This record gives sequence, structure tokens and C-alpha cells, in this order.
Amino acid sequence: MNRGAKWLWTLVLVGFGIRLAVMIGLETYRFDDDFSFGFEAGRIARSMVLGQGFSSPFYGPTGPTAILPPVFPALLALIFSQFGVYTVASAAVFVTLNSGISALTCIPLFYLTRRVFDVPTAWLSTSAFALHPSAIWYSVNMVWDTTLFTLMAVCLLLGLYSMRDSFTWKSAVWFGLGMGIATLTKTLILTLLPVAGFWLWLRAAGPKKETVLRLGLTCACILAVLLPWTMRNFLVLGKPVLRSNLGLELNIGNNDYVWTSLISEDVSDRILYRSPLYHPTNKDQERKLAEMGEIAYMRWSEEHALAYIRTHPTRFLRLTAARIFGLWLGPLGRANEWNNQVRVGFSLAGIKAALMVLPLPFAAVGIYLAARSKKEIFPLLGFLTLGPGVYYLTHVAPRYRFPFDPILLMLGAFAVRMAIARYRRRAAAVAA
Repeated sequence: MNRGAKWLWTLVLVGFGIRLAVMIGLETYRFDDDFSFGFEAGRIARSMVLGQGFSSPFYGPTGPTAILPPVFPALLALIFSQFGVYTVASAAVFVTLNSGISALTCIPLFYLTRRVFDVPTAWLSTSAFALHPSAIWYSVNMVWDTTLFTLMAVCLLLGLYSMRDSFTWKSAVWFGLGMGIATLTKTLILTLLPVAGFWLWLRAAGPKKETVLRLGLTCACILAVLLPWTMRNFLVLGKPVLRSNLGLELNIGNNDYVWTSLISEDVSDRILYRSPLYHPTNKDQERKLAEMGEIAYMRWSEEHALAYIRTHPTRFLRLTAARIFGLWLGPLGRANEWNNQVRVGFSLAGIKAALMVLPLPFAAVGIYLAARSKKEIFPLLGFLTLGPGVYYLTHVAPRYRFPFDPILLMLGAFAVRMAIARYRRRAAAVAA
């Protein structure tokens, strides 16, 4: 192992140690209620362990579901089967695993940044991620797919950049399989596919015809990975969907409750990402879901949301603008007071908001400098642009931003790197 690899693994171990220390110090493995342990994914995992199949994502029995793709609930089910359903032991195992996943993200992030920029920028971005408070927060304080998906997204971006110089049949297969597995974790990753296809068609070495054929092979591999899941949904739910919940997400983000929240004079009341009136955690809605069946219920939710959007187009535009603001700059009001399992005697809302805003000016400068230096940042910007699109139309929460933070840290690190280089040049000129 060379010196650089030793330093990189040291950074991973330091990041892992910090996360474990926070977990133990704040006891984030202790949950106030069962539903907080994984939310819908936790309920599905419980159903799987109890022999009820992939079903019932809310409080009561509601039948088979496709509200989430299968990878993350299956991971929780594996932990539950070995360490108990909703036990402290299961929570400690998951948070430890999640912390390891977060720390390991440093490795592909280093090599991705090195490919796009240079080695000094890679060290800066990787160090920033290892110590990034948001990365620590989501690894120890959130039982969800956030950290796992972030690792997958960074690995796929690294694979994409690797294929620029060597887009072979083998790499096309591996990229397709990786995209398929990531899609079964979070369907958002599919927004990377058109970006990857267009960029490889422009930049990949070799004849364009072979590039197109290899892209076709990549798509075929993605479909092969997704086929068993979509066939299951067709046989069980009657529709070959990847996820069933788009109508629900539209409905809970576009309604009178959310609009009233937006225009409230009291900033503390502005909650734009959840409507208790239309969410199945509401007992009446859960009963409706069980009676109608999931596909019919989601269709009803979609029709309800689209009717609201059609009759209130101006409200929809203002809500969309608020969601864009909330995704990148942080939510307003009580939505940012939510601390999950972190128990402290003071408000963290201001700190959380500051941490969301802090990388943005550095990233903006990094984009400008990278474009001026003719760095290949199109895939990064493409993913930043297309990835959050569905959130702009539905609803946002602070964790939705985190999978894009490694890209922001890369761009910000490049800005810092260029600033340091400029300072050193000036200092050398003065000294001369």
C-alpha cells in the first residue's frame, strides 16, 4: 500500500471514528417510537421478518406495496432478522453500518475528484466530506437510504468518468448493473442516465456507432436488473411500476394545507414537505389505502393533486419556487427544528440552515473556475440539475439535498484549491 492509499484509509478511519463517537455520545441508536426507526422502510422490513411479505409501509396492515424500491427495506429486514425487530441492538448495528458506509464514501469521492480536477482538490474534497457535519448527521441520525444512495451515486459518477477514456463492452455491462442496483435503492438515480448517455456519446473514445451500441447494452443490463421487481409488482399489484408513490408525493405537497403554511405570517408554521391531511400516517387515509388498494389509492391521490394544480396554477408555481428554495437553502420554520434522535437542549435549526448554505458560494465559484479551466464537469452539473427535479414538483425535506453534497464539496474544494494556488503565486512574486 503506497503512502497516498495509507493517508486515504486513515481519513476513512478518522471519519468512521468521529461518527461512532457521535453515535455513542448522543445515543442516536435509541428511538422514541418504532416508526422513527426507518419510517416506511422500517415497517416494510418488519412485515418481511414477520412473514407478511413486502407490505404495509405505514402503521397498520395495508397490503402489498411498491411505495419504496426493495434494496433498503431488505437491508433493514436482514438486520431485524438477526438482531430483533425495532430493538436497540438492531439500531446500533444499523447506525454503525451506516457510519461505515458514509466514511467509505471518501474513497470513490477521492478518485472521482482526482479524475475531474487534480490530487490536491481530491484531498480537500475528501477531507471536507469526512468531517462534513451533514454527512455525520445523516449517518448517525437517519435510518433511511440517504447515506447508502450517496455512496452509490458517487461510485456511478466515478464509473462514468472512467468510461470516457475506455468505454468497453465490459464497462458498459458493469455500469448498467450498477445503475440497476442503485435504481432498486432509489429511483432518482435514473436521472443520471440521460446525462451519462449524452456525455459518453460526445466524449467517449472510439467510433460513435460502437458507443451507441454499448449504451444500448448498458440500458439492457439496467432493464435486466429491474425486471424481477417490476414483474413482482405486476403480478401482485397489477401494474409493472418501479415505485407506486408519485401520486401520493404530489398530493402531500400540493394542497390547501401546504399553501396556507407557505403564506402564513408566522414563519415557524411554514412546513412544505408534509400534509397530515393527505398522508397515510393519518388514520383515515390509511384506512382508505387499505380499502382501495395501493395502486387505486395512488391514482386517486394523483388525480386529487393534478386537480388542485389545474385550478391553482399560480399557487403551484409559488409552491414550486418555495421547494427549490427549500431544497438548496434549507426549509423554513418548524421543518428545520426536527432533530430525530439527537437530543440537545437548544435549537439546531440555525446551525442546520447555515450548513446547507455554506457550500453553495464555494461551489458557485468552483463552477465558474472549472468552466474557465475547461474541466469536464458536465456530468456533475447534469446530475445537479436533473436529479432534484421531482422534488421541485412534489415536496422537499433537508435530507433530499444530501446526495448532491459530494458534488458541491468537489466544486467548492476546487475553488479553495485555486484560491490557494493564486495566493502562493502572488506570495512568490512578492518574495522575488
